[in-house]
Amino acid sequence: MENEQSRDNVVPLRAESGTGALARRPAARRAPDGVRRMGGRPGRSEGPPHRILLATDLSFRCERALERAASLSAQWQSALVVLHVLDTPASCLPEPDCRPSWSPVAPRNLAWKRLLADVGDVTKQATLLIREGDPAEAIAHTAETEHCGLIVFGITRGAVLDRIFLGRTIDRLLRRSRVPLLVVKERPRRPYRDIVVATNFSDASREALETAARMFPGQAPTVFHAYEAPFSGLAADPRARRQEYRDIAMQQCRAFLARGRRPAAWRAERVVVESGSPELLLRNYVRDLNVDLVVLGMHRRNAILELIAGSVAKTIMDDVPCDVLVVQQMSDVRERTESGGQPMETADSPP
Repeated sequence: MENEQSRDNVVPLRAESGTGALARRPAARRAPDGVRRMGGRPGRSEGPPHRILLATDLSFRCERALERAASLSAQWQSALVVLHVLDTPASCLPEPDCRPSWSPVAPRNLAWKRLLADVGDVTKQATLLIREGDPAEAIAHTAETEHCGLIVFGITRGAVLDRIFLGRTIDRLLRRSRVPLLVVKERPRRPYRDIVVATNFSDASREALETAARMFPGQAPTVFHAYEAPFSGLAADPRARRQEYRDIAMQQCRAFLARGRRPAAWRAERVVVESGSPELLLRNYVRDLNVDLVVLGMHRRNAILELIAGSVAKTIMDDVPCDVLVVQQMSDVRERTESGGQPMETADSPP
């Protein structure tokens, strides 16, 4: 089994004793052609990602994510990396005098067999990795060292325990990684076709739109914006007040779209501007129009904005019934790098 593991590129990553931090691995692989790096972190390529990272816990919730990752890999001609983070260290094995009559299987070997079985049923071309440690840290570290441009994560729609447990992992992953995160809920019956980019006209939303354009050229997504007109119920003419705010929102939307950079194959966006609660309207729009994918942008500039934007993003991820692509804002990292400053600290650092 050990020879089989090394031949199939299973790379263990142990936790350093006493710290829980991930041990350093040997020199990282060279970034593929066309992939830029900024401030020691992966940059964004000009087209679809060259490498995709699927994080799996080997449970049923990841079956759809594996199918979607394999589908995107084939669609984009991208390499697929499948990672399982082992949460049962070898020290948890029973003592020799307490073991059962049969020979217990080591957690790593058991995980390896299940990983081969799961992935082999879907795709024959993938790099398989097993690591130990904190899941969020291991996923972020692997995305960087393997030069992956997309992380794919599976979650079961409507499962309360999934939202609680996996929500914490996704939250920590969003704080640690600058790589776009695709949360898969639906079985991939077709390539992503009906795409909605939810926007508040911020730089983070612009980067989300540009990322969608790079990943899905030739598509005509819907740019979705919802606003709430303050004190419209107290106005002499509430309808006129809402129309006034709608006109302002449409002007902002036109200016927002004019700033974006899209490839030549990108088709003109459809625009939906509605008055009301953004989360509620977006959820209903996705449900009623059978949307395949929602794309969100997250602020990274400071802890307060990240807290607010992250809360909205997580609410939308929970509410919408389709897959969600979360794009972290990169402009602040780029600005600091170009000005000679240090890359921005993660949100886990004290404000």
